[in-house]
Amino acid sequence: MALFSFLRSRQIPPGMAVDMHSHLLPAVDDGVQTLEESLTCIEGLMKLGYRAAVTTPHIYPEVFDNDEADLRERFDQFTSDVHKRFPDFALGLGAEYFFSEQLWDRIRDGGGGLLLLSRKPATLLVEFEQTNEPLDAGVFFGDCLSLGIVPVLAHVERYAFVQTPQGRATIDDWRERGVKMQLNIGSLQGQYGPSIQQLARTLLRSSSIDIIGTDLHRAGNLPYVQKGWARFSPREVPTVHSELFPVIS
Repeated sequence: MALFSFLRSRQIPPGMAVDMHSHLLPAVDDGVQTLEESLTCIEGLMKLGYRAAVTTPHIYPEVFDNDEADLRERFDQFTSDVHKRFPDFALGLGAEYFFSEQLWDRIRDGGGGLLLLSRKPATLLVEFEQTNEPLDAGVFFGDCLSLGIVPVLAHVERYAFVQTPQGRATIDDWRERGVKMQLNIGSLQGQYGPSIQQLARTLLRSSSIDIIGTDLHRAGNLPYVQKGWARFSPREVPTVHSELFPVIS
């Protein structure tokens, strides 16, 4: 109760009521491990003003070898369980895909069966290794865009290469081509350290962010979400977020 009393003190800005990056599906990756903790997370999100969430389990070869069909089956049961407690909270299923040859092969084959964040337009959440900019990422993004799939680069502020002017020029070039950049709201509160916190502020102020998510992995991280929004200026709300995620049906 103390946690939720604390969370009541701040609401998210209008237009941001859908969290499009979270790890709420239990026991499939390094996120929430039990249904009860998922329900605790959702209750906390609702108290902050969220009305919906896309849960995005990792699909990462040899680390989290999740299968889309299995995730869909688990998600159907999860949705049923959640709506017994919170019938008005909408849920969607996407995935956070690690940039890999396996993913690229699927894109080359047409991208069928991928778990998308949204379908109009088709939007795919992709993550890199934290330390190095992957070779040929720009070519991969081009292949996605040629299929009509909009890539979203997950938690862009957390990549070491983006700390450099050259790295920021690279992501600006990707954005000009149609790639979207996603920021974790907890980064504004220092969830991942001071250098990432400063970069998150820089990216927001330079209008380099299109989408904001929680990347929520556990209930204990909810205070970072709340305090991150407390540091957020309404002038910084990205219009792309509300255009892509107005409602989950």
